[in-house]
Amino acid sequence: MMRDSEIDHGAINAIYKIIEYLCDEKITQEIEDPIDAATVNFQMGISEPITHGTFNTVISEFIKHLYSKAHRFPRQLSEREALAEAIHLLGRFPDAPGPDRYGAIVARVIAGGQEALKSVLVQLSKLVKEIEKEKYIQWALTCYFHNLEMEAKYRMIDAYKKLKSQILPSTIKNMKPGQMVEYFPDIIMADVRYRNMMWHHQKAGNSHVFN
Repeated sequence: MMRDSEIDHGAINAIYKIIEYLCDEKITQEIEDPIDAATVNFQMGISEPITHGTFNTVISEFIKHLYSKAHRFPRQLSEREALAEAIHLLGRFPDAPGPDRYGAIVARVIAGGQEALKSVLVQLSKLVKEIEKEKYIQWALTCYFHNLEMEAKYRMIDAYKKLKSQILPSTIKNMKPGQMVEYFPDIIMADVRYRNMMWHHQKAGNSHVFN
């Protein structure tokens, strides 16, 4: 048990701030919920049949909508920028066959109509969420750890080791802060993953009350 005189409150507050920012509950509020809401509120406003031009118009308008309404730092994209971003994202679709994923997706939507296009927009929304979550995590780690002077990083690592002394393996407890700098973000992320697992478990348990 640490005495108050042994506690570096500033370092511990920074640790808790990182964990708070990176927990799934916070990421859901900051990233996922706004994108989900913007996706639901988007109106395609088109009729059948869907042409190649219609497809490009809808996906570019959708990306413009998400980036202006749901980003933590809203961006106003031009039509050309939005279409380029949408096509770039289409290249990451996991279920589009062949080297020309964009062409395959266009052909699928032209054949499948509005339901196929809605499916593409949902997938685009998921991809935007994943990218924004990755950027958000890197932002939190950069602000609260990577950008610190080395002495401040050492203090944070030392405070974390004292805070977690009862559960850390001896291999980590015996390491000096200088040996841990490179790995400390991974250690924090492991802590966050455990907290996320407990949050999801508790959330699932609470939902059963109403079943």
